[in-house]
Amino acid sequence: MNINSIFSRFIINLILGLLFLSIELYAQEGKKYELTKIFFYGNNIFSDGELENVVSSKETPNWFSQFINEYIGFGEAATYLNLGDLQNDAALINDLYFNSGYFTTKVTFQYLLDSENSSAELHFNINEGRPTFYNSLTVLGLEDILPEFKNDIDEMARFDAKQIYSTQFLENMNASVLDYLRNRGMMLANSESPVIEIDTITDKVDIVLKYNSGKRYIISGIEIEKGGAGRDLISDELLRKLVDIDTGSYYNYSKIKSGQTRLYRTNLFSSASVNGVIADTVQDRVPINIAVNVSYLHEISPEIIANNEDQSFNLGLGLGFIKRNFFGDARKFTISTSAALKNFIESKSTDSTIMSYADARIIIDQPFLFGAPINTKLENYFTIQKRQQEYNTDLFGSKLSLDFELPEKVYISSLTTYFYWENLEVTYEQSYLSTLAAQFLKRKFPKLTSAQLDSSVAAVVSGIKNVQTTNTAVIGVHTSSVQTNNFLFPTEGYTLSLLLEDGNTLPYLISLASGNQYSEPRYYKFLVKSSLYFPMYNSNTSAFGMKFNIGNIHVYEGNKARVPLNQRFYAGGSNSIRGWRSRELTPDEEANSFDLVSPQDLEAILVDDFTPGGFFLVEGSVETRNRIIGNLGGAVFLDFGNSWLSYRDFTFKGVAIAAGLGLRYYSEIVPFRLDFGTKAYDPNDSRNYFKKLNDPGGFWKNFQFQIGIGEAF
Repeated sequence: MNINSIFSRFIINLILGLLFLSIELYAQEGKKYELTKIFFYGNNIFSDGELENVVSSKETPNWFSQFINEYIGFGEAATYLNLGDLQNDAALINDLYFNSGYFTTKVTFQYLLDSENSSAELHFNINEGRPTFYNSLTVLGLEDILPEFKNDIDEMARFDAKQIYSTQFLENMNASVLDYLRNRGMMLANSESPVIEIDTITDKVDIVLKYNSGKRYIISGIEIEKGGAGRDLISDELLRKLVDIDTGSYYNYSKIKSGQTRLYRTNLFSSASVNGVIADTVQDRVPINIAVNVSYLHEISPEIIANNEDQSFNLGLGLGFIKRNFFGDARKFTISTSAALKNFIESKSTDSTIMSYADARIIIDQPFLFGAPINTKLENYFTIQKRQQEYNTDLFGSKLSLDFELPEKVYISSLTTYFYWENLEVTYEQSYLSTLAAQFLKRKFPKLTSAQLDSSVAAVVSGIKNVQTTNTAVIGVHTSSVQTNNFLFPTEGYTLSLLLEDGNTLPYLISLASGNQYSEPRYYKFLVKSSLYFPMYNSNTSAFGMKFNIGNIHVYEGNKARVPLNQRFYAGGSNSIRGWRSRELTPDEEANSFDLVSPQDLEAILVDDFTPGGFFLVEGSVETRNRIIGNLGGAVFLDFGNSWLSYRDFTFKGVAIAAGLGLRYYSEIVPFRLDFGTKAYDPNDSRNYFKKLNDPGGFWKNFQFQIGIGEAF
């Protein structure tokens, strides 16, 4: 049996089915039946969810969704049985199986009507048949290309003899071959429809793919077209440099796409295109046209700040100024200022506990470094954090980062290296240090008399500087790989990222060369983040995922208490373990030795809402995300993890566990979420969860809600 006979039989069945449905449609005219349920029988290869995504008939939403749709427009309207769709739905199921190598699949359907309730059920019966395997795959039409090109394409066309036929496999391979040819000068390379010969007796299929490579074109020149308000401020030479295509080189489709991407990345243009001008080809020569519309080069941008930085929800205002093409070469100059409340949701009503910050930054970034396409960014910043009547922190720093442009179709999605230097100064109020010391000593030595407590507090405070300063110089690299089916809402695949940092080796070497002493700690840091998405639901609106992160900071010389707070690991918060507040999970008091405790650590031990972080981190999550009504969705999650002073301190009993529910609103750009987490297991209070609920305010002590932008992972 060949593909033509199968197609002919399909057309005859379609015509007979339409005649049958026309009679049914006439009989049911004027009567609407709400489609309450769709059933699939006999399907083993594809799940019900995958088949539901294929057919146009849809089950009606629940009554609540219909109710809010009618009154506030958020839900979904009722759906009804449409007899005119049924034959087409059966054909769509057939196509799905056919494209997956099941050429003899038969699909029938029936529907049941409930006149009393005006409802209907739809039943699809599927006889899947046997799969068909590849027998041969022949590539024709490329005999005249270079032998090395032909060998590469023959390698692309290899298949496993046990591999079931798949239209998607053929389409992907065909696209890869065409990309290969077009990237090597064959600009007009094209392919014909594949010839598919099916043997239903042996369940084998033979494929013939035919290509026309055409001429191999050489770039004859670069044409420039400019428009827009700033067209006179952008030179032709800059456009040529950004696109990076040389006259005399072979036409390369991937380089053209990369050049166009580079144009957009500069933010200089409201529109940009790079194309070979086919109409102007002469023999084997083709010109490249660069057409851009230049935006305004100055911009003032006020903003409302709402973000999840530092695993806490922050709210504030900001103002920025941007000068594009600063001193040419598509360089961008930015000045920005912002001020916000940190942990906005968690802030208490008294002024003494309100956390706030102000930030000022000057940034210069450019798309090239020494002529290579390396996005280079130099950032200088000054940040002030303040908690009324308790402490101030001043952070001054400078950071140079290099973001490398990677080739297409490589495993690594991004690669960034950076160097930064920071000076952190923490200033404490004397009265606050006395209060902290008193709280600590009362807990540590509860039998102290008032006189003993006062003298001990004075002794502790006298040994603590009111002003603590640290200097840190870090060299780091961050790389990641994103292998998911969707960037914003992945339902299948995985992500993996690795961060490696070295702390203070460079200033140590400089001090050593100059004969000076260096007092800051030297350390290395690594952090591995991973997430995995399983296609449990076979749906693009529901997802089941897991994440697992592990990190370690090893201080091999110096006092680890002087490792800056912003270098340490934190657990708890809207992107971490959601039953705890931001940065609430850190090494406990008993794990610290008093003689190594800095004022930052001392405060962290005694005050819940400011913690210094640990040196070893383990955390993970398991989460299911499902659409409920329209753009509204929900989530059920289980988070676990903690931070410790060292990997040697890790114990399974020290792993905190949070469980909870979440609500999602999926906007066109990014999801907004509200998560409700509870402490399912608290390593600092291992009593039975339900017994803790009997404590005064027990539920609220074990409950936390988090606001977030974007998913938790």
